[in-house]
Amino acid sequence: MKIHIKWKKERYNDLEIDSNETAGVLDVLKAQLNSLTSVPVEKMKILAKGKQIKTDQDLLTKCKDGQTLMLMGSATGIQKAPEQAVRFREDMTAAELQEHVPEAIPAGLNNLGNTCYLASTIQCLRGIP
Repeated sequence: MKIHIKWKKERYNDLEIDSNETAGVLDVLKAQLNSLTSVPVEKMKILAKGKQIKTDQDLLTKCKDGQTLMLMGSATGIQKAPEQAVRFREDMTAAELQEHVPEAIPAGLNNLGNTCYLASTIQCLRGIP
């Protein structure tokens, strides 16, 4: 039996399913789809007329020759390690912090008594271009 698979905007036509087999048909189809799309087998969902195919029996009974099935799942590539190791501020010495972190404008103003309202107003005005 030949079926068609639709995944995202791509179509894979005439994939062969052995309808004489009773076990492992779904696993073989998923392995074939993995090689075509790079979608991991554990993240694959195959749908026929809106219903998920979970077993070999579902695949053999719900599918007809020439039917289009929909594959859902995201292809994942192999993740690369970062070229430079990530360094956190907490792990750096004082000298390394001064070297890597540039001098920045202080985040706020110091309050003198009850000048917090004045300080917050000045900070708001400072952000206006």
